[in-house]
Amino acid sequence: MISRHGPELISIVLLLACLGRALAAEHPFLVVKAGQFEALRAKAEKEPWKSMKADALARASAGLRVKKTDGNSRTCINYARYLGACALAHVLDPDGAAGHARRVREAILTDLDAVSFKGQWEGAVPPCNAVFMSIIALDTVHGGLDAEARAACEKRIEAKLKHIRPRGAWPLARYGAHGTWAVYRGKRTGPDDRYFKELMSQITADGVTTTAVTYAWARLGGHYSRTVKAAYMDVLEFTGLDRRYYRNAKLREFHRWLYALAATPARQPVPIGDTILAARRMGADFSPLTWRAGNFGPEAGAAAAWFLGDARPPGHILAYVLPRGPLPEPRVPGSRLFPDGGAWFRRPVDDPDALMAVLYNIKSPGKWHAHKETNGLALAGRGERLLVNGGWLGPSQAGAARQNTLTVGGRDHRTKRGGGLTEGLIAPGLDYACGAGGPAIADADWRRSLCLVHPGEGTSGYVVVCDEVRAKGPSTVTSFLHPATESPVRRVGDRWEYEARIDHHALGKGVRLGIYYVTRPTSVTETEQTSGYLRRMPKVGRHRRLAAAYGADDNGRGPLLTLLVPRDAEHGRCAVRRLAKAGASGAVVDHGGGVADLVLAGPQPAGAGADGVAFDGRFAVCRRRKGETVLFFVRKGVRFAGGSGAVAGFASEKPVSIVMAGRTGRVVSPGTRITFLGKGLQSVRLDEKAVETAGRDADGTTVLVPAGTHAIELGAD
Repeated sequence: MISRHGPELISIVLLLACLGRALAAEHPFLVVKAGQFEALRAKAEKEPWKSMKADALARASAGLRVKKTDGNSRTCINYARYLGACALAHVLDPDGAAGHARRVREAILTDLDAVSFKGQWEGAVPPCNAVFMSIIALDTVHGGLDAEARAACEKRIEAKLKHIRPRGAWPLARYGAHGTWAVYRGKRTGPDDRYFKELMSQITADGVTTTAVTYAWARLGGHYSRTVKAAYMDVLEFTGLDRRYYRNAKLREFHRWLYALAATPARQPVPIGDTILAARRMGADFSPLTWRAGNFGPEAGAAAAWFLGDARPPGHILAYVLPRGPLPEPRVPGSRLFPDGGAWFRRPVDDPDALMAVLYNIKSPGKWHAHKETNGLALAGRGERLLVNGGWLGPSQAGAARQNTLTVGGRDHRTKRGGGLTEGLIAPGLDYACGAGGPAIADADWRRSLCLVHPGEGTSGYVVVCDEVRAKGPSTVTSFLHPATESPVRRVGDRWEYEARIDHHALGKGVRLGIYYVTRPTSVTETEQTSGYLRRMPKVGRHRRLAAAYGADDNGRGPLLTLLVPRDAEHGRCAVRRLAKAGASGAVVDHGGGVADLVLAGPQPAGAGADGVAFDGRFAVCRRRKGETVLFFVRKGVRFAGGSGAVAGFASEKPVSIVMAGRTGRVVSPGTRITFLGKGLQSVRLDEKAVETAGRDADGTTVLVPAGTHAIELGAD
């Protein structure tokens, strides 16, 4: 029995089918239309399009040389790049258009046979990419071939596509190849939900990878071996079949993160998840898709422009036709907080030697290439990666003990996801974030805080790590650090001070990492670790690992403080010493010239020996310049008294996390009254708006600070 809606449904189906056939008949239409050719040719009169045209013509005229010694992946890459060049040459060179179309036909009918569709990844993903570029190129040169030549190419592509199952491992490649063919043939007339769902599963709600940094780059950044995984979305967007991509908030944030923060200031991949630690530069062979980053918004475009530097776009059809406009002016990345993704801190200067520190913590489910590195650390500085992780590949390298993280009772993390960031502050001079262990740690409540103390005039930059662990019972807490060194780590002090020479896949010479266990561990064990799955990639070699063990009693532990100080011949000469007086728990970072930082575990009562500083909180950082407090930070505290200075401290009714540099700063408030201590304070502005004072006396001014994160500005006489 046909429902009363039956005729309407049948009509809609027939209409969509007709539209699909009509769409398929109007080639080219996948990424470019014939009506655009003239305007695209006009662009080639100026740079960078002029150079792109020259590159495409040169690649096309050089021909495709298939070597038996190349291996299947390289064969596929060369094939796909050649077709990308030939397709662009066909568009831009009308006098030679017939010859370029002939080159595409010959490549599909002859050279595609050199691609093997057997085996695991190499017999699946690169071949999917080769088929994808065959479809794109054939569609582009469609008008330059007669019906017989087109039919022969289509028959060959369809025959090769039968070797690729529509579903299985590496789904994005399969969906992209089969999906693009379905669009070409007019059989897909709407969105591809399977592709969209799989794509979005590889990104957290905030736009950070759920796999690994290098896989985020290779898959969604569009590496030449697997452009199909990301470029299928461009086909869906261009044809109008699915407009969910360029305007999607997650994808816009992802592309901004990918080009701004997934690489160190020296543009090496940040070692999170499966990472080939021998890789020297992220994206050295830039994907043609990089130049269309601006399609995902101006922030993503500006980040990509910084990431690319002076790199020139290749003569490739996708690099030429996909961008909706030129990339904006480069924007140097700065620190960012991702509740579902972690803290990615870096100095906002375009300097390969700049400091960068990462606290990785995702709430979204981690994919196969992710590691068990909830609250895992990454650190770069002086042009080097200073910490490395388990490397590549998969479960053999994914355990928590192979990352820069922590375990309780010697048990591996239960999951690859944690509790995300609980709070954070980005402020001049100091960035702070706290991540929760969440489901990764079964037998304890764990919070890890990361502070990046930025270098300044006469001061060195360094990192503070504070672990707050409350175990359910007596247990051992073990903190793992993997300095990027192949040499034995030198112990300087009595089980609290170590120095690692950075010589593991290093770019230069002379960089060292000082490691200070301010909270003295029960033991520190040094072992040699593999930097990846050596049977698959022996060149990654081995590095050293430090495992610092702490005993947790029935009541758990207080803050476990660790300092990480990068050094080379010119930087990081600060002296670090433990506070030796009774009642004091912390360290002094002496920069010289009358400038010293106090890094303190709390609470710290007055008169405990911390140079006149007293506070009640989890931990604190305080900078004194010739006896005057110029910067302070407190996590979850209700009081800080730092002596003299523009702002001497604060007192609050409920715990807050706060950083103040002079009379400006930021605070995470639960909604409480805060008294800012300092003589002559007259006004308080929150988020650039004046607030009414709730009290004022000779020692300070009190205001009600609503719940949330706020910028602070204090006014004085």
